[in-house]
Amino acid sequence: MAIRATDLTILMSFLLLTGAEIASSAERTDVRAQAVQGGQPHPVASDSRVGGDDAQTRFVMDFSQKVDLRAFTLADPYRVVIDLPQVIFNLPPKTGETGRGLVKAFRFGLVMQGGSRIVMDVNKPVRIDKAFVIEPAAGQPARLVVDLAATDRDSFMKTLAMEGRPLQAAAASGLNTVTTKLLAFALGASTAGLAGVFNASKLTLVSPDQFGSTVSFSILAMVVLGGMGNIWGVAVGAFVIYTIQVVFLKQLNTFFGELGVPILKDLNFLQYQFLLYGIALVLMMLFRPEGLFPSRRRKRELHVHDDTDGEFGSPGALGAAPE
Repeated sequence: MAIRATDLTILMSFLLLTGAEIASSAERTDVRAQAVQGGQPHPVASDSRVGGDDAQTRFVMDFSQKVDLRAFTLADPYRVVIDLPQVIFNLPPKTGETGRGLVKAFRFGLVMQGGSRIVMDVNKPVRIDKAFVIEPAAGQPARLVVDLAATDRDSFMKTLAMEGRPLQAAAASGLNTVTTKLLAFALGASTAGLAGVFNASKLTLVSPDQFGSTVSFSILAMVVLGGMGNIWGVAVGAFVIYTIQVVFLKQLNTFFGELGVPILKDLNFLQYQFLLYGIALVLMMLFRPEGLFPSRRRKRELHVHDDTDGEFGSPGALGAAPE
């Protein structure tokens, strides 16, 4: 009877060990299958670590190959978000449940087909000093590195606006964004209605053919030329475009006609006004995309890399190790 019990114990132990090995093999096979899904091997994250203190903290994650990244911050609660291509997270259990320094904890996962995300919960406002990936070399894996530094809330909210998220920055500052947007729509509609009344009283006739694509194009040219986000800039742009249409091009026809310049004297520049507008818009987009008199916020948004290369490490934000 004792021999049978011993045999049964040995058999049960063997079955348990075999089952564990089969499960482990299946898990490794599943990770490999996910990594090559779609015919393209996905990077595999194998380890992570956080080091530093309440002033500066470094986050590091190891990958099987180099990955592209985009790092940015969010408010209320304070977070650092790292967007990645699709990644297989083969990390040890309980990874990210605790942090160190500025990082309280972090989480990770697939957010969409072809895209993964790492979210770090931080205990105070931070700025991203550097965010880059080191190439694998000398048997070492590729490493994603994000350096964080503590900052104040005002600087943090300014960074949010510069990163192209002014709506969230406004909400985090206590502004009621719904009411503000409704007020903006109401003011815009009432102003447009007032302008329409003046236009109709001046022309004494309003018909749909007065508002064709040429009018929309002219308005677009006024806004781009004057500067988006600045009322006075748009007013200056409208004055310039109107002067070109009504005065300058007509005077140009008369000027070249009196000079008798070949080809130019036979051109009717009024017929080519939209071609000239198109050329002007292309030149504006290339050399001064914010317009002649932009708002300060709009100018910062369009020149954020010029203004923050030294402070935020712009080259690192593009995924390359800084010099």
